[in-house]
Formats: sequence, C-alpha cells, structure tokens
Amino acid sequence: TVAIFFVAVTAVWFGTSNAAREIVSERAIYVRERMVNLGLFNYVVSKFLLLSLITVVQCTVLLGILFFGLGFSGGMAAFGVGLITLIATGMNSVAIGLLLSTVVVSSEAAMALTPIALIPQVVLGGLMVPMTTNELLKWPMLLMPARWGFQGLVAQERIAVQSDTA
Repeated sequence: TVAIFFVAVTAVWFGTSNAAREIVSERAIYVRERMVNLGLFNYVVSKFLLLSLITVVQCTVLLGILFFGLGFSGGMAAFGVGLITLIATGMNSVAIGLLLSTVVVSSEAAMALTPIALIPQVVLGGLMVPMTTNELLKWPMLLMPARWGFQGLVAQERIAVQSDTA
C-alpha cells in the first residue's frame, strides 16, 4: 500500500513540477504575442497538452518499473488501468502546476511554492490520514488528485489480487 501511495504522489509531483514555471517564465513573450491575437485559451491548452504528454511518458516509465519490479498483481490489464489512473492524476497535477504558475511573479517563486502545493497531496492523499479518521478533512481530501490516484491504484490492485486467488 505504501508503494502504491508513493506512485500516486510521484505522479502528482511530476505534473506539478513540470508545469510550475511554464506560464510565469514566458509572461513577457505571452504579453507580446497577445498583441498579435494569441488567445488565452489556445496558449493555456497548448501548454497543458505538451506538459501532459511529458507527464504521460514519466508516469509510464515509473509504473512500468514499479509494476513489474515490485510484482503487482493483474498482469497487463491491471497495468493498463493503473496507467490510466496515473495519467489522470498527472494531468490534474499539470493543471495545478499551471495554476500555481499564474499566481506567482517569478520562476523562483513558483519553484519555492511547489513543495507547499505538494504537502497537502501527501498529507491528505489517503495514507497518512484515512478519510474515516476526521470528518472535517473529508471535503478537502476530495480535492486532492493524489487521493484519487491512490484510491484508484489500490482498488485495481485489490481486484487483481482477488481474481488471482479465485
């Protein structure tokens, strides 16, 4: 369970850290190109898609190494479902990183705030504080991509273990 949790948190880390500096570091370029009709939507979507593609590659390599290295159950079907779960988690984290990049004034500030964005993911991701422990934390936990990634990966592993033993 701990290994699965850290796989989910690593996917969050990949997405957030990939995107945290992107918008703020190109703010001057964006302002200049905005004068020649670059749309905000097009700019953000292009950043999101490219960074998501990078995150997909990172998540695939990570899950490939850990899935087969640690001997997760379920074979290639479980690997595929786990990969889809990690990709969704990573893409949500890319969005968080892009949001973080829009609220800071420098790339250094973005990188300094990245761990602060990741701490709630680790604490409220479902391993350290289960949802059943504290009713006040239930709603903030629902907003954490790490929690959803962890829950999806654990559910897939449990299904795979049950079908292997049956």
